[in-house]
Amino acid sequence: MWNSIKQFFIDWSYFRVMNKGAKFFDKNPVVQGRFEEVEDWLEHMEDRLAAVEENSHPCKELHEFDAYPELIHRLSAVEQHIDK
Repeated sequence: MWNSIKQFFIDWSYFRVMNKGAKFFDKNPVVQGRFEEVEDWLEHMEDRLAAVEENSHPCKELHEFDAYPELIHRLSAVEQHIDK
């Protein structure tokens, strides 16, 4: 029984906090408008990110590139030239 009473007061406090937030936006329509703009922009960015994730491929390791053996050979030659 105490848990249910405790939960009631917790829920009631959350309800009060939400109402205070709603009253703030009612008193400040400019802030409400800006909040809606930011929310729309965020939804747009989430859609763009989802499209990028669909079209992306897993990253490649350096040794998977075709030019890697040639690059290693050139670097070895430079190292040998420096060591002289």
